[in-house]
Amino acid sequence: MTPNAAGIRVCVPAGCGVGYADFYPDGDRMTVCDVYANDLGVRVSVWNQTKDPDVHEYYLSDGNGSGNSCNSKDASDGQPWNMAEKHCFSLGVYQTLDGSQIGPRTVVQVRNYNVDGPVDCSGVD
Repeated sequence: MTPNAAGIRVCVPAGCGVGYADFYPDGDRMTVCDVYANDLGVRVSVWNQTKDPDVHEYYLSDGNGSGNSCNSKDASDGQPWNMAEKHCFSLGVYQTLDGSQIGPRTVVQVRNYNVDGPVDCSGVD
């Protein structure tokens, strides 16, 4: 996980040069990008870790596998893209083939604070 212009970037296990997801708390903007043309897509799976039990919120994919493309959604797109303020979310980023997960995923937790609150929530189960 790396900061990215006031957001968080999560790369697929093969690296950011293959694919990644960017999350920007201000506006709940999620962007998933397929960077490498290898016939595989990239997907992010978003779980609300604050809810008990944990609740799957959505998937966002860029599944064309052609490289150099992105897909974005944000709070202005309504539910499920409008994420709960101050909740902790688990972001799992991985590659796909025909919509199915290929290989492992990179998973991080991040708190949805729009301004300058703490973003770490690794202790939330």
